[in-house]
Amino acid sequence: MDTLALTAWQRRRLQQQLRATHDARVYRRTLAVLEVARGELLVRELLGQSPQDLGYFAAEWTVPLLQEHLAHCTGRRPSDDTVRRELDRQGYTWKRSRYDLDPDPELGGKKAAAPLAHPALAAPQRRLGGG
Repeated sequence: MDTLALTAWQRRRLQQQLRATHDARVYRRTLAVLEVARGELLVRELLGQSPQDLGYFAAEWTVPLLQEHLAHCTGRRPSDDTVRRELDRQGYTWKRSRYDLDPDPELGGKKAAAPLAHPALAAPQRRLGGG
């Protein structure tokens, strides 16, 4: 579901519920429905363009950057969990970037074997507590 269409009556009823409720969960859920209906969840639009196009010094979107931009656009900063849930709901996947380092030329492209520890040599280095 990309958009949510509410009738005028439904919108008024939700706004009344928002003003009248004392339950925080009901308030948050009602507010979320109203915001989706108004189109304030801009994640799909944002992911369709580069952050550089919007003046950010970043090549890719990150959750904190999405939070910052959504806060700038809507006046509300969603939690990182909310942004991740929305990304998941829209079918986006992500992973942490990793550095792709060139192999060490001195090793000739092969990993060096880790030195084996000799238990007899390691034992004298241990100290018992209190001493």
